[in-house]
Amino acid sequence: MTVRSKTVGALFTMAAAVAVLTAPSPASASPLGCATYEHPMGFADARMARCTAGDGQYRIVLRCTKGFDHLPDYYIYGDWKSPSATSFSSAWCYSGTTSGFLRGYSIGIR
Repeated sequence: MTVRSKTVGALFTMAAAVAVLTAPSPASASPLGCATYEHPMGFADARMARCTAGDGQYRIVLRCTKGFDHLPDYYIYGDWKSPSATSFSSAWCYSGTTSGFLRGYSIGIR
């Protein structure tokens, strides 16, 4: 082996080691078993979320509108919850003293 090939091999080995050491680790907070439901209180534009397993926290995120095309959407966030069979994050659309209209929803995790 030549000195050049040994040097190149050593550089590749060092580069691989640096890449492994600096690579981001996977997130440890990851709620599992998540689902969304209509709110049981009868609010037309209310939703709730539940995650039953895993680590971290979750919450329901609603995208709402006041019902007029020229008005911007707004977001409503439920409380952060830890995964549990009995824990729900809930929220409903509203705009001041009048009801808002639900345009979409998702589950936020951290």
